[in-house]
Amino acid sequence: MQTLIISFFSTVQFMAAILAGNSLNAQSQVQFGIKGGVNASKVYGDNQPAWFGYQVGFSGLIPIRRNLAIHPELLFSAKGIVFSPLPDQKSTYQLNYLDLPVILVFKLAAEVEVHVGGYASYL
Repeated sequence: MQTLIISFFSTVQFMAAILAGNSLNAQSQVQFGIKGGVNASKVYGDNQPAWFGYQVGFSGLIPIRRNLAIHPELLFSAKGIVFSPLPDQKSTYQLNYLDLPVILVFKLAAEVEVHVGGYASYL
């Protein structure tokens, strides 16, 4: 019987900005900050506990135009799963990633932004 494995990584993140300022305009400065959070993953199809990892790194915001900015990050992320291949066994897989997301931020209104981008990841 094939076991259905679905990994769900939810990330609860917080960010502490070193430089203040919310507006994206041509006169604003480059902003840097630190970022950290929790990753939770679970194998569905078996009665297994969730595995909790962490995420830490640096974040930036580089204004290009009045309503446009680049949001790069460099993150270390620990992800994994816990499962039982046999009834009396438990296996844990922990995978450590170095993630580099680069996001383009479009500011549409005072409180409305659209984020588009991708990331590279090294396992």
